[in-house]
Amino acid sequence: MSFDMLDEDAIYERVDPYSIYFKYIGKDLELGRAYSSPLRDDDDTPSFSIYFYKNEMFFKDHALNESGTVFKFVKLFFGYNTIHDALSRINIDFELELIGGNPNITGTGIKAQLKNSFKVKTQMEEIRIHSKPSFSKEFRNFYAKYDIKIGLMKDYFITEVNNVQYVYKTKTIVVYPKELTIAYRIYCRYKIYTPGGHKINKFLNNFLSNYIEGYLQLKYVNDFLIITKAMKEVLFFRSHFDWDAIAGKSETTMIRKHMMLKLVQKYKYIFIWLDNDVPGQKAQKAYLDEYPFLIPIFYNVERKDPTDEYVYREDKLAVLNEIKQLIENGKS
Repeated sequence: MSFDMLDEDAIYERVDPYSIYFKYIGKDLELGRAYSSPLRDDDDTPSFSIYFYKNEMFFKDHALNESGTVFKFVKLFFGYNTIHDALSRINIDFELELIGGNPNITGTGIKAQLKNSFKVKTQMEEIRIHSKPSFSKEFRNFYAKYDIKIGLMKDYFITEVNNVQYVYKTKTIVVYPKELTIAYRIYCRYKIYTPGGHKINKFLNNFLSNYIEGYLQLKYVNDFLIITKAMKEVLFFRSHFDWDAIAGKSETTMIRKHMMLKLVQKYKYIFIWLDNDVPGQKAQKAYLDEYPFLIPIFYNVERKDPTDEYVYREDKLAVLNEIKQLIENGKS
């Protein structure tokens, strides 16, 4: 069972937008091509299309003058009043088991009544990455502001993306990012990170829910481990302190019990250090409820995480000393 709350990020971590469009429309759509609208019965002149823009897949219905993300499409398709109802529908239809949805959601729109019994479901089968042969200045500058060592990229299987191929049974969609895009690899699966992207398409991935970022790179030298929110923080702790740190598939994807048991056997202290914001603290509380032995770190600063604090504070050494002191205090 999932411990994750229902929101747009949690859905995108489990199913890609193209699969959601396919589920409800009932056929493959070629990006950028005009089709009869699935939102209307009277569309004799094709006026509906889906397209990529800034790594997000949008729809456009010219006759209705409606456009937006796949979540807005599902809202219109089923005649819902809120996006949350659309999220609840996706949660049920794709069996995502996210917490906080409406379990009794039904469709009320005209097209929903016609499509409600449609059972075909497609999933993205594979993500393939073509990496750039060398890191760009933009890539180097991104990590330089955190003073994260570029040499770690090879150890952590991190590359800069030239293009991404999203592979389905019937077609492959190739996307050439127009902004900095980074690939994190675990075995043969990828998380695609676009630092400048909107929150709902900042991360796209086909990681399994039990994957743990940084786990393969653990050294087991120190007596403590930090569970943090994402790979950037894992790299930050390794670069500045040579500390072991890991992150779940997402901040709200909890590390599984059998893996936590292995970690407890390896480390005397295990810290949980998630973002200093409402979602981060909710996720941290969920961790502590499930694993009471974890030691929480509460970073009482203006920024939400140590990497942001490091960037914005002029006295970098003071930030690093504060971080070290937090760990020492947690041990005592």
